[in-house]
Amino acid sequence: MKRHRHLMIKALLILVAESVAMGGSWLFSTYIHPIEHTLRINVVVGALLAVIVVLCYNRYLWKKKAQVEKELKDLQVVVLKKVPESEEDTK
Repeated sequence: MKRHRHLMIKALLILVAESVAMGGSWLFSTYIHPIEHTLRINVVVGALLAVIVVLCYNRYLWKKKAQVEKELKDLQVVVLKKVPESEEDTK
């Protein structure tokens, strides 16, 4: 289920990146300099932007995973230190 959710988020990010690329190229073509072959430009720029966005999202997930693992290790250290103390108190 988690992979499915991340796959849907990545697909949504790709669609947003493509729409941003299309809007940007349209604005550039309309107001700055006319572009003759906008479809190729949309596909190339959109693909590059989508790759960058997905790589940033993957990096965010890796950092989040590392943070959770670090917090889990810290909690394990705290729990393992408290358990022997409580056993000594009962003896």
